[in-house]
Formats: sequence, structure tokens, C-alpha cells
Amino acid sequence: MGETAIPALATGGAAARAIRRLMEVGDASRRSYARRLGLGRSDYLALSYIYCEGPIQPRDLGARLGLGSGTLTPLLDRLEQRGYAARTSYPADRRRLLIVMTPDGKAVMDEAFAEFDGIVDAALAEIGAGVGLGEFARLLEQLSGALAVRMDFTGPTDDPAAAGA
Repeated sequence: MGETAIPALATGGAAARAIRRLMEVGDASRRSYARRLGLGRSDYLALSYIYCEGPIQPRDLGARLGLGSGTLTPLLDRLEQRGYAARTSYPADRRRLLIVMTPDGKAVMDEAFAEFDGIVDAALAEIGAGVGLGEFARLLEQLSGALAVRMDFTGPTDDPAAAGA
């Protein structure tokens, strides 16, 4: 009988595969932190955007997450119910909203990010990377910026429909 062919493993794209693996580990980390906080992965991701970028308008958060208002509104409700984020009036136009981090939200994210930094720092030492956490973070930021320019990445979404929403 005929044998089933086993596809050959990809031999090119070493950087793409390594970044893909790093993204998988990052996603697993987000799921773990989300579970501990009693949140879904998207809820935790939204909270991390608010934590890292500061107050944000709902439409901008939705664009970053790739979510429409019908999905974003219940997500924000959950974050508010947990006491991690709040909706407030936009200072220049009270008809608009801003999503802000609450003190409780900041506390849980401070803890999660500090824990993750400790894990990364230990992993860098374990593999003998020769760079500390600060230098590693700077290299990642520089790499992200350089890749964004070369790939013509203009923001959190390159989908024109999402950007105009």
C-alpha cells in the first residue's frame, strides 16, 4: 500500500520560527495571568494595553484588540466589575469616554509585570545571554521599531476597516 508522505520540516525562516515560539510563550503567559485574575485572555490583553499606554478611548482599544463595540462593551463591563478599569468622561469632550486603570488594576498589573520580568531575567541568566533585563528590553524595543518600519506597520492594526471604526 502507499505510504503517507511526511512533510519536510521548514529549513528557512529561523528568526520567524523563533519569534513565533516567543509569541506562543507570551500567549501562554497571558492566559496564565488571566486565569489567576479570573479574566479571559482578551480581558487581560485589554487590561495590559490600558496599563502600558494609559487612558485610552474605547474605539482605540477595540482597534488594538480587533474587537467591535458589541464585543468590547461586555469586556469593559467585566473589567469594571472586577474593579480593574473604569470608564470616565474624556476631559476635552464629555460626550466621549476614556478607559482608565483603577488602583486595584494597577496593583495586579504591577505584580504580574514584575513577576514576568523576574522570569525573563532568570531565563536570560540561565541561557548565558550576556545581557541583563534592561538591555534585553531595549533590544526588543529597537527590534520592534526597526521591523515595524521595514514592514510598513503603521499601528496596532493595519486593517483600514478597523482603523476607521
